[in-house]
Amino acid sequence: MIQSAPQIGFDRYIQLDWVDMAIKVRAGLATLGDLEALLDSAGLGKEAKSKARQS
Repeated sequence: MIQSAPQIGFDRYIQLDWVDMAIKVRAGLATLGDLEALLDSAGLGKEAKSKARQS
């Protein structure tokens, strides 16, 4: 019996600049404040920003 590898899916679009900023925060090249400012400029609501940070 052949087992397939588990698949990972995304149910939301993630903007490339958000991913870039998240990587910079993780690498210590940017702060969480920088990420907050980017998400604020995108016009996200409180819940959406919270979900974006958890992704």
